Amino acid sequence: MRVYELLRDLHLNNHLDRMIIDEAHMLMKDKSYCGHIDEIKNIEFPIQFVYLTATLPPCYDKEFESISICKPKFIRQKSYKNVQYSVKVVDDVNSGMKHYYVILSIYPGGL
Repeated sequence: MRVYELLRDLHLNNHLDRMIIDEAHMLMKDKSYCGHIDEIKNIEFPIQFVYLTATLPPCYDKEFESISICKPKFIRQKSYKNVQYSVKVVDDVNSGMKHYYVILSIYPGGL
């Protein structure tokens, strides 16, 4: 199944409301990273795209906008060593579907 078809089916079944692309600066550096992104650039259903990167200098904003699926809003903040995120997969025994949850953990004393 192609990436587009998988995303469409997830969306139609109300199992997809956003895509999170980590290490998003790699879209500009590594063409193999772009392969699947190019396939979903023409998505015609409303989902949110979240791009995460800690290493994109402001001078590359315009170039990043040109390869992004939608016009990004840049939020720059000091990075903290006390934040960690993970993905938890939960099987729904009733529907047989898998649910994916992004878990954000904040540790006041650091990691």
